[in-house]
Amino acid sequence: MDDTGITPAQRNIALQHARALLDAALKLPHTEVMVVTYAQAARIRQPFTNDATALAAALEAVAGEPTDAVGADLGNALIEGVMSRSTIAPRSGAISGALMSDFDRQDALSSLQTVRAAAEQAHERARAMLAAMKSFISTLAGLPGRKAVCYVGNGIPQRPGETLLERWESRFGRSDLVPGFSAAIEATRLSVTPEFRDLVARASADRVTFYALDATGGAGAGGPLSAEQANLDSDPSVGKGETMGRTYSLQYLAYATGGTTVVSTPQASPALARIVEDFDAFYSLAYAAPHIGDGKDHSISVKVKRGGVNVRHRRHYLDKTADDRMADRSLAALMYDSGYNALEAGVAVGNDALQKGNVFLVPVMVTIPLAKLALLPKDGVQEGSISIWLAAKDGEDRITPPTKRVFAVRIPEGDLPAALRKSVSYVFKLMMTPGAQTVSVSVRDDLSQVESTVTARFTVGRGERRGPGDLVGMKM
Repeated sequence: MDDTGITPAQRNIALQHARALLDAALKLPHTEVMVVTYAQAARIRQPFTNDATALAAALEAVAGEPTDAVGADLGNALIEGVMSRSTIAPRSGAISGALMSDFDRQDALSSLQTVRAAAEQAHERARAMLAAMKSFISTLAGLPGRKAVCYVGNGIPQRPGETLLERWESRFGRSDLVPGFSAAIEATRLSVTPEFRDLVARASADRVTFYALDATGGAGAGGPLSAEQANLDSDPSVGKGETMGRTYSLQYLAYATGGTTVVSTPQASPALARIVEDFDAFYSLAYAAPHIGDGKDHSISVKVKRGGVNVRHRRHYLDKTADDRMADRSLAALMYDSGYNALEAGVAVGNDALQKGNVFLVPVMVTIPLAKLALLPKDGVQEGSISIWLAAKDGEDRITPPTKRVFAVRIPEGDLPAALRKSVSYVFKLMMTPGAQTVSVSVRDDLSQVESTVTARFTVGRGERRGPGDLVGMKM
């Protein structure tokens, strides 16, 4: 649920469709659903579950909250109010600019600075939102099975702040206050299209299909005009570009990942039923690719011989490297306790030590039984290799991305029988803020390619004394 740029009324109509979609999806076998909202940051409102009661309660809680559009609307209304109070500059004549009073000229120039600042702020908000969505999608990569995200919202503006710039230009653009001023050029500099394309590429790479529920009802993100807007928008094209950008984002997000877009209206839409049918009626096609883990993006084309059939599919995929897939598992384990522990790895958390700036140093020990590792003889020594990825998440779902370390294992032949009854341990020292923390550890035996992922949950800054061998909150 994208709470930015959406009114409570739009959201609640869309939530009615979301509830219907949820109820239908839960009737399918092996299906779990989670609820995530985005306003200032991504927030998991209900982790993955097939409990219809818990999911309904999460949606009910969301419906009772204000949307993030309120603050933005108030700010834009103030800016529009300032512009509307300025004397309208004449639209023609060589000396049109001179007919404005000095006060009005300064007022108009001041309002331009305010508009530019608001447009820049909108740009940063859109970038932050796309980054949060991309980060969330990345956490789904390591999960097995078909993954679908139903995006509920008004879409993502491709050139944030464009409408405000256009309104200023419509009001003052021909008064020669700022020679060469162009709302279109300034809006292009604020484009988030590269970040948006990165999000789509990430979804395709992580095998996530997007279904978009357009909360505008097909009318775009604009609502009724205020008196100030009606006065400012003498040019009927003002705002059209931003509306088209939002609509494009919904359509392309679904198209590129193999999903569909549904318009939210007060009446039930048969298109919702088709989304649920997708969950239960899709095909998985497998073929031998000429490349394995090359880390490159590849396009896909799927055709059928039978006429009258429409095919929806992912347009691109990223052939991830083995290291990328391990990082994906670490992220997924942070959020969803996923993973398996074929190597019987363990993680122990030691006592945290306060550092400067209310930050704590936390030792984390990773242990792997040597008997679980593949070893090869070389010059009287048994050799192996272990790769370890660590990632962390705090109580506010802020994620520290996975980092990789590689360790060589060398055991003299004469010591091998005794060594196989022991474990090898590695200690990592992490800087953490106080509060709830989760650490995920992914381990790979580089010779056998056997993998393990485990997690530990603990609290930092409470003075808890943890023994060196005490496993804290370990999940297998």
